[in-house]
Amino acid sequence: MIGPVTGPKPASMADRVLPWVEPEDFVATHAAGRDRAFWLDGAGARPWSGRQSYVGWLRPGDLSLTYDARRRVVLAHRDGSNEAVGDDVFAALQHHSPTERADGGWVGYFGYASRPDLPARLDPTDVPDACWLRADRRVVFDHESATVRAVGDAAWHDEVARLVDDTRPAAHLGPSDPPQVLRTLDSGGYAEAFVRVQSELRRGNSYETNLTYRTELASDLDPLSAYRRLRRANPAPYAGYLTHHGVSLLSSSPERFATISPDGWLETRPIKGTTPRHDDPAADAAAAERLRRDPKFRGENLMIVDLLRNDMSMVCQVGTVEVTDLMHVESYPTVHQLVTTIRGRLHARTAPVDAVRALFPGGSMTGAPKLRTMQIIADVETSGRGPYAGALGWLGDDRRVDLGIVIRSLVHHNGRYTLGTGGGITVRSDCDEEYAETQWKVSALFAALTAET
Repeated sequence: MIGPVTGPKPASMADRVLPWVEPEDFVATHAAGRDRAFWLDGAGARPWSGRQSYVGWLRPGDLSLTYDARRRVVLAHRDGSNEAVGDDVFAALQHHSPTERADGGWVGYFGYASRPDLPARLDPTDVPDACWLRADRRVVFDHESATVRAVGDAAWHDEVARLVDDTRPAAHLGPSDPPQVLRTLDSGGYAEAFVRVQSELRRGNSYETNLTYRTELASDLDPLSAYRRLRRANPAPYAGYLTHHGVSLLSSSPERFATISPDGWLETRPIKGTTPRHDDPAADAAAAERLRRDPKFRGENLMIVDLLRNDMSMVCQVGTVEVTDLMHVESYPTVHQLVTTIRGRLHARTAPVDAVRALFPGGSMTGAPKLRTMQIIADVETSGRGPYAGALGWLGDDRRVDLGIVIRSLVHHNGRYTLGTGGGITVRSDCDEEYAETQWKVSALFAALTAET
């Protein structure tokens, strides 16, 4: 998930390479139960996503930021206090970042409703619509070199060396009771929403609409244990675990929202088009081939590619936005996905956070055109999306950004898990097929709450 560590480092850092321990064991031994902690998990990475993991937690005096879209307020949390510091989480992140390049950054997520200037149905729960932890201290696990490094001050280096020595294998997780479904959208409710979306499409108000819904589950399984199961059931490039004051986000997403390199190259990899995997090799190959050739899947992908080219052109230098890889199939444990890669170079005057804001939310999670389609989504969907359909990852002080789309993810709060699922709807879509797709997309999430590991 995370690329190479860049920016200034303590002189002693090169001398403090530590022996390898599994990040899962390190987290289970030392981070479980901490109130503000993160694990950006690179174990399921692909060649294009980097194979590093970041683990860390905040001390009482360290800063974290949350955004409440209903109240339109950003809160700063440290030393047990919650102080209002603005009404725009993107601006607050920029304001609270160092003016000089440093080796720290932010770990967190933007939820779907993070931009108040865009229409979004709001989530009535106490789950923050955005949450960011100031990560000036972290542990970097390099999966390729099998080494561990501490990033932070000398005291942190000494502490991490002791923690690595004290790391023990994570406990085996036995089977759990099946979760209780508290709320979902059945096939009849989905069909009603589907008909309304089709009406908007045929009127020309949208070319493609990403129709989603939420399922709420009750489970006694703690969120870190659930994430440990999820990373086995569905390893993914944008996997991670983040917890903040009783709210946890568990991600196993295959989709890149955006990366930005220190020299200003912006890349996004939208996914549009999904088919399930099959145990039979012939059927599995046929599903992947259908994804490559079916006009419906290709049309879905192309409309989002055009939307993102437009979004990127607002923040990139003229002539630099290009599609470098159009509609190739990537295969994951449970699905095949149709993916396109687009890149461009930011204007020198554009701050990375401003570029992220301009692209947010990801076009694959809205449809096209973005503004009008988001209005349709807000009217048709029956619940706020919360963190789902937002972006999770890293914002570095060195201008580096690495964010994945929040899909194939669980949010835990007050003993309940919430998951989102959905897909792109066009005039060629079939209601029964689309509803079935929403069901098998989240099979790994259900498995994580019941399976033995």
